[in-house]
This record gives sequence, C-alpha cells and structure tokens, in this order.
Amino acid sequence: MLRRSQVLTYFTQKEACLVGMESCAIAHFLARELQKLGHQVKLIPPQYVKPFVRGNKNDYNDALAIAEAVTRPEMRFASIKMRSQQDIQALHRLRERRIQERTALCNQVRGLLAEYGIIITMGIRSVQRRIPELLEDVENGLRDVFRQFLCQIQKQLQELDAHIGFYNETWIQLASATGGLIPKNT
Repeated sequence: MLRRSQVLTYFTQKEACLVGMESCAIAHFLARELQKLGHQVKLIPPQYVKPFVRGNKNDYNDALAIAEAVTRPEMRFASIKMRSQQDIQALHRLRERRIQERTALCNQVRGLLAEYGIIITMGIRSVQRRIPELLEDVENGLRDVFRQFLCQIQKQLQELDAHIGFYNETWIQLASATGGLIPKNT
C-alpha cells in the first residue's frame, strides 16, 4: 500500500495506465496530476464501490473492489473537477455551514429566551432585531450575566453575517467575471 505522499512518485515511474480511485477529498487533485503524467484516471463514487467490497472494510479490500469496479462497462464514474469547480464547491459548502451555524444560534437563543418567558418569532431577522431591544430593556427580568450572553450572541450573529456576506459577494464577483459560467481551470 502506498502512502498519500508516495502516490505521485510511484506513478511517475509507471507507464501510462488506467488508474481507478474512489472519489474522496484528495481524489480530484491526484486525478489531475496523474492525467498530467499521461495516465487515464477514473473516479468512482464510494456508493458504487461498496457493492464490490468483499469481507470487512479495509484498505486492501477497498483496493480490490475499486480495481474490479473500474473495469465494469456499466460503471458510472464521477467527473474530475477542475480547480475552479472545487473553488465554487468550497464556496458553497463554507457559505452553507455559516448559514447553518447562524440558524442554530438563532434557534438556541429563541429557546433560551423562551425559558425566561420572552418569545421571539421565528426568523433570523426577528432575533437580530429583538436582541438590542432586550439589552436596552432593563425591566424585562434578564440578569446581567444573561445580558452578557446576549451581547456575545449578538457579536456572533454579526460575525456570521459578515462571513455569509463575504461568500455572497465572492459568488457575485465570480458570476460577473465569468458571465455566470464556471471559471476556466486556473
């Protein structure tokens, strides 16, 4: 078995051949590099490799399964992503994560405030609008320690909004620079 750091060196010394790999985090990078060396690379989604695994899941059995799957004429392969496509995928994943974090934080603060008898309607904007009101209202029964928590939550929401805004702006810039098309491989 090769370590990840040994793969390119190994294939540099081999004649051009068919290389099958399970589509994973580093697969697209390795596929592009192996193609540069003249190899034909086919990426197989993990769910298509699984039926070919015999015995317990381990590296050896996975390698056998990939070797068998790559030669099947009916096998569906994943396309090798260009770097620009990976950039866009990363943008979407990072943006989505920040949106999920913001939603979770808003739901959590709504739940915590409900325990104090303060009900905030659903929606991120409702929470963002109400937190400053709650911090200003000295007669709402919230103790100083909880007010400090709300201040931190408010800062977190502002930071998450800034992250989401950055990703939105980056997407707009990418889309306008390419006329809405995926940028060429760079």
